[in-house]
Amino acid sequence: MQKIGVLFLLAMLATGTVVADSRPKAFPDEATLRQRLSIDPHSKLVLRGRDGSPIGIKAFLAGANAPGGEFSFIPDPGSGIVTLTLSKLPSKPLNKWGDLVIGDPLPAFTLPSSEGRTIRSHRFDHDLTVVNFFFYECTGCIAEIPALNAFHAAHPEIGALGLTYEAKEGLAAFRKKYGMQWEIVTGAVSFFDRANIAMYPTLGIVDRHGRLLDLQGSWTLHPAGRKLEADDVARWVATYARTNTRDTGN
Repeated sequence: MQKIGVLFLLAMLATGTVVADSRPKAFPDEATLRQRLSIDPHSKLVLRGRDGSPIGIKAFLAGANAPGGEFSFIPDPGSGIVTLTLSKLPSKPLNKWGDLVIGDPLPAFTLPSSEGRTIRSHRFDHDLTVVNFFFYECTGCIAEIPALNAFHAAHPEIGALGLTYEAKEGLAAFRKKYGMQWEIVTGAVSFFDRANIAMYPTLGIVDRHGRLLDLQGSWTLHPAGRKLEADDVARWVATYARTNTRDTGN
């Protein structure tokens, strides 16, 4: 997962970062956890460890009550699911976008997608694929969905993949509410942990082998004062389509 301290400073209106106080057992049990975080008793908790794997309430409370027990708190009102993930300490990004390096392969992952396929970081179906790094409550990510959908409809020759650390349990509600039409991979916690993406919304272009060709905040693709449009994405991708064709000899 993206280092929580950085991510949630950028999205603090929609999500939160919680740090256990210095007293022992700031969250002695699930009932207290729900009470202090104002989580509805009927909401489902999705609990994850520091590596993103599912854990039980006992293990989660032990981590949350330990020194430096920071964790992410991501409510999804549409699905009634609250995801809590024990987090690692934030690290300084390698560059302004995080720890992804242009020219390098994406951090490895093999995960199921919303279309029932297995997506592997080193094998994509298209010569070029636009990857949308997002999370469910990212207002900037949500605002650009119409443009991304329009780009995907107009350019089926370009792959389109949404990638998020969010739990798959919240995906149906997210898609129903906002109409995202891209194929989406959820639960990419380990990937985001290594990618350390510093700003959202962010778009990347990868080649067929998962090599990162470019990474941009989507707000850099259009003039100030208007929203992202499908043509903005198309112009950006076209530059790398020409380059990639020369490099691969296609």
